[in-house]
Amino acid sequence: MNVLQNVSEAVTDKPVELTVDILPQGMIHALLQRVGIIPKQKVFKVRQITLGNLIRISGLIISIDTEFKDEKEYWQQSYLAMDKHGIALSEIVAIGLYNRKDEPPNSLIEFVKNNFTPNELMGVFAIIMRQMSVSAFMSSIVLIKGANILQTSQNGQGS
Repeated sequence: MNVLQNVSEAVTDKPVELTVDILPQGMIHALLQRVGIIPKQKVFKVRQITLGNLIRISGLIISIDTEFKDEKEYWQQSYLAMDKHGIALSEIVAIGLYNRKDEPPNSLIEFVKNNFTPNELMGVFAIIMRQMSVSAFMSSIVLIKGANILQTSQNGQGS
């Protein structure tokens, strides 16, 4: 997967195409891939994240505790974080890849868990974060706040 090359494409509104290698789940699966009965790769198109999924992903991101309390225990805390938050990170990526109103299927979450390396996961997460367009959402909030201030000041002057 050439994830890092695709990160720059996420700045635009066009979907980012990701090709993921499907790791064989056993000898028979590998054989079926070799003879072409089962695909070796899966292609995802990551488009801008919808507002509903932006909210869903944001909730999962907030739930992840990233505070490391003691540098001496970095590795132990890293393993605990993987155990505690690995599923949430898989869900975030699955939501971003699926990007529909309904929840992503469990099979997609399992696919992410069983086929993405940590480096690939980080790259796809970066693409999804860009496609979330948080700055555009926050600009809308600022505009609403500005409109409320303007409306309040106009109401105060008219009295």
